[in-house]
Amino acid sequence: SWFPGEDRDFDDQVNRSLTEVDVSSFVTRFFSPEGLEPWVISEPVLEQQNGFAYQLVGSEFKEKVMDAPRDVLVFFFAPWCGFCKRVQPRVEALARRYANTASLSIFKFDATKNDVDHPYVNIDGYPDIMLFPNDDKLHPVQFDHTPEEQCTGDAKPAWCAEDEHETFIGFAMEFFMQHNSLKFVPPLEDPTEASFRETFDAEDKSEF
Repeated sequence: SWFPGEDRDFDDQVNRSLTEVDVSSFVTRFFSPEGLEPWVISEPVLEQQNGFAYQLVGSEFKEKVMDAPRDVLVFFFAPWCGFCKRVQPRVEALARRYANTASLSIFKFDATKNDVDHPYVNIDGYPDIMLFPNDDKLHPVQFDHTPEEQCTGDAKPAWCAEDEHETFIGFAMEFFMQHNSLKFVPPLEDPTEASFRETFDAEDKSEF
């Protein structure tokens, strides 16, 4: 909380009158090495997860993204965004493929209901996908969520495929090899992944 009182509920802090001691304490803590802990808007931690990409909430961002000793890819979405619903199955397929890769975590994040606890990240369009490298979490790398647009014409990248999920995963593999800060070992293809995609694509993707 930004307010000086340590043991008061948020509503109590807002409604009570500030005193000279409160202001003095606030200023002292603001300029202290520890600083002040910002108040982060967050949904409750989800008790039940849906899909292979873990869905983060605002209160978990620092622990699971900023402080995690690994590279982290985050898919920022809005529940009402139609294009997000098109991209989400690709992210889920990617999360399944890399589920056993210790150096990489893949998350999804509803940025309409949760604050992104990061000093430089401001999500102003959906969807948005960013890689937070382990050695430089303050400067995430933008991930292209429409790589199939590069697969037109004669000079196609090697990762282009007939299946849009495979194109997305192929592009991601090359992206990770270029930008991951930890040693990255591409996983073996899961033989059940094709059936997984068929099942996921057949489901109603109106909810994340």
